[in-house]
Amino acid sequence: GKPLPSLALPCPAPLRPESILAACEPLRRYVEICEPFWGMPPRPLPRTVVLLAVVLAPVHGLAPSSAWRTSLARRRARSQYYKQRLENHQDLQYMANITIGNQVMSGVPDTGSFELMVISQRCSTCGKSSAYYDYASSQTYRAGELFTAHAFGSGTTHSQEAFDSVRLGPFSVKEQYFWEVIWADMPILEDGIIQAVIGLGPPGQAYTFAQAAANMFNKKMYQFETKGLPVPTELQDKANQTTELADEMAKQESLLESLMVDLFSVCLQKEVGSDGFIVWNDEHPGQQLDTFIRVPIVGRFTWAMQLESAAFRGSEQPQVDIGCSEGCGAIADTGTSLLSVPVDVADRALQALNALGSTSCERLEELPNLEFSLGGTRHSLPPEAYVGYVYGIAPNTQKFFPWLDLAKPFKEVKICSLLLMTIDVETQYGPLWILGMPFMREYYTTFELGTHGSDSRWQRPQTWRSTASPSACRGSSSRGSRSTASGA
Repeated sequence: GKPLPSLALPCPAPLRPESILAACEPLRRYVEICEPFWGMPPRPLPRTVVLLAVVLAPVHGLAPSSAWRTSLARRRARSQYYKQRLENHQDLQYMANITIGNQVMSGVPDTGSFELMVISQRCSTCGKSSAYYDYASSQTYRAGELFTAHAFGSGTTHSQEAFDSVRLGPFSVKEQYFWEVIWADMPILEDGIIQAVIGLGPPGQAYTFAQAAANMFNKKMYQFETKGLPVPTELQDKANQTTELADEMAKQESLLESLMVDLFSVCLQKEVGSDGFIVWNDEHPGQQLDTFIRVPIVGRFTWAMQLESAAFRGSEQPQVDIGCSEGCGAIADTGTSLLSVPVDVADRALQALNALGSTSCERLEELPNLEFSLGGTRHSLPPEAYVGYVYGIAPNTQKFFPWLDLAKPFKEVKICSLLLMTIDVETQYGPLWILGMPFMREYYTTFELGTHGSDSRWQRPQTWRSTASPSACRGSSSRGSRSTASGA
């Protein structure tokens, strides 16, 4: 029942889902013993809603891969600014073009995961799409020897390690490692819109979990040896396997590493149907402290923040507290369509809105703002961030929005509803929130991976958010015409 962190483990042939899971058993046992920081992943969402946050445990004090050991000055000298358009799909998904081999694919930029995943035409459970990756058409493709399982809020995938050339705007990598998805239990893939997941979490997680598993097995071997007992062959094989895997993961570079990106920004425009932008190697927001506010990151390997004092506040209504008085954890996730909040927060929010009397999606201006503190700074989201129309087929819709009163459960519905997905995950800072696309529409958000210290370890990553509206991000892609107000 525990989530499988993204970790590659050798898989026996022939390739079958049960074989992959069996190969991942050492990791499963490690997770059960060590208990992940973020706990269980959120429950699956409707097909029209995307949740790509991978819930992983940040482990402090472990060195990242070799690429991040270069100096910040050297990285900055080699970096290149690039503003890329994100295509809007029904305000639920934002897609960026990325070229794998010679194939242009549509991928979700996802700050909730950390690896490049590509949906393969070999995947018989991923829906039918000619747009999926075809390794046979690439002359630069090379298959790896490792297999892995990924756990997302929207489902699970099993993948094979692969290598190919990658291009993203002006950036290019001759041989980038990625995971070729060959089996999936993820309904959102069936329409073929999502062809890749571009993981943008801080690098180092694959190495971290591989090294942790290797340490666990080596510790067990040591316990046998100190007692003068023979080490079981199976245990020795697993120790050798995970140690070799950790060494391999330490050599691999994530896409952010390969592109030499240590800072990027996400800007989603407020207008319905409008495209968004992602700015690679954006200018440092510290140069515009009158516009940007720094939000500290509390996890080294996830974009995790401390959230406190959630409340409804409006000009015509008294403040209503709805949770996190003793603190919560939050992840900034560009791969999640809505806001995900603890169950008790959603319940209090619904009670507070019902107490206002008649509410309507046609009169959102009458509703209060949703406010909370991130890293000690107050943030405010407008009513359209948490209330809107729900379209779908009941009872599937009611399963994920249990407060809806659907009299005709087997017909299409369009109903004004609270758009807060519920999530039941505990962190060391309290219940978990996922700040998805509604947050990015209100705040221009910059993700900074951190700086290199003298102790050969990276300082904590951090996020910055602009006090200006993201609507200012519509400028051209040239650095000289960027808006000072938004930092775009």
